Amino acid sequence: MAVKLQRPKGLDNILKNLNKEIGKIEGDVQKGLTLGMLVVKGKSMASTPVDTGNLKGSHYLVSKSGAMDQTAGSDFSTQDDSGKRVAAEHSGKVDAAKSRVKRKKDPFVEIGCTAFYAERVHEDLQANHTSGKAKFLEDAIKENQQLILDTVRRFARR
Repeated sequence: MAVKLQRPKGLDNILKNLNKEIGKIEGDVQKGLTLGMLVVKGKSMASTPVDTGNLKGSHYLVSKSGAMDQTAGSDFSTQDDSGKRVAAEHSGKVDAAKSRVKRKKDPFVEIGCTAFYAERVHEDLQANHTSGKAKFLEDAIKENQQLILDTVRRFARR
């Protein structure tokens, strides 16, 4: 059972420990895992730096249970400022994530961003953002570990 981040950096131990704790929970954990990570996705989006809204709109979550939140925001674009196509379509990247998740045997959730510059913005601690912050997804997971575990436990008992 696992939570996967698109291109994780600095989260290896956190995800390892979170996955270890989830692994100790008996029962059907997929629904709670999905719901807990949807909260994380919302928190991540709320703290994502916004220039055009593209990065914020590129967040996605795909779940082993088939439940997903993949709709790109209305400002989402796969083109750079000059109009040059620079990344695969949002739906193509999400479809690839669905394929990866579907192959998993255990409960699983993948969360990430499809904007081509997401990793650069996420990791740049020196950037001066007028809104949002670097490490928006990493911090959302760190700050909500207990909520994720509590949600998984609550739904696993049902």
